[in-house]
Amino acid sequence: MQRGNLIRKKMMDFTELVKSFKFARSLIKYPDGNSRLMDIDGITQKLGFFIIIEAKTFYMDEIELKTAPYCLFLALYDTLPRREIYIVGTDSNDRIDPKDTIWYTTLESIRKNWETADGHVHIHRAQMHRTTRSEFSFYTNQQLDLNGNPFYDAKDDALK
Repeated sequence: MQRGNLIRKKMMDFTELVKSFKFARSLIKYPDGNSRLMDIDGITQKLGFFIIIEAKTFYMDEIELKTAPYCLFLALYDTLPRREIYIVGTDSNDRIDPKDTIWYTTLESIRKNWETADGHVHIHRAQMHRTTRSEFSFYTNQQLDLNGNPFYDAKDDALK
């Protein structure tokens, strides 16, 4: 590849991604050797508007959000004034075609409807919105573009 005016683009190296995951998870451990760390599956932002995504695989038509990530998402929800936090369910992590079906809900909906005493949240597929991956991508990109615009006022659109 030519050097100089061209910027070299680094390709996704999945082996390196797994190594990075293992490295990070080994930084803080319980005495029994298990990791104390968790991860956020996805985060993006535009001009201070954040979209955070936690993806889960369905088990018996249900996903579970455990205590630690639930507490983290609640703290982010309360701290970040401009954000949307999505919990996304899939039948398989191999389903990455744009036409594949996913289900999603927001942390706001979870807080209103499915909070439990121990902090674990179980969400049934029927309580989530069904869409395709491409429709979800389109919708969330629109959210970023509109909410990332400091001059955008949703009331103006509503009055049209």
